[in-house]
Amino acid sequence: MPTDLPVHDTTRPVGRTDLIAAIETALAAGSGVLLSGPDGIGKSTVLDAVVAAATGRGERALQTSSTETERWLPYAGLADLLS
Repeated sequence: MPTDLPVHDTTRPVGRTDLIAAIETALAAGSGVLLSGPDGIGKSTVLDAVVAAATGRGERALQTSSTETERWLPYAGLADLLS
């Protein structure tokens, strides 16, 4: 089997390189980032890529995801991260 085939970087979603770079630039500058939009457009995939890149650089990244029943509880995500 040939070993000179290009390897696809699975940590970077296809077509989202500019968005991920903008997010990483904003975070490096100390700003916050809010990803919003309808279900199914890839917000979680982009977030996973940003977290993977940060942890790959040795940075600490905290991530949480609420369930449908927790969605309306204030600070549920923060409580999850701190527990």
